[in-house]
Amino acid sequence: MSGFKPFDPSSGGGGAGTGQGFIDYNDTSTTATPLVLSSDIWTTIPNDGLGAFSNDTYKPAGVTEL
Repeated sequence: MSGFKPFDPSSGGGGAGTGQGFIDYNDTSTTATPLVLSSDIWTTIPNDGLGAFSNDTYKPAGVTEL
């Protein structure tokens, strides 16, 4: 595996130094009124980021929000 590096807990995590990371936003806006999806109809999927499991702890370096 070229480029594979074992986990290093002192590295700062979140892809520190690699330009990698993630942000996971979870939505609450569709809790009371779920979306209805129809075939061949463009639907914008909302995501307010207010869900209990939203996680922005491991943002890539230089990223503040998506």
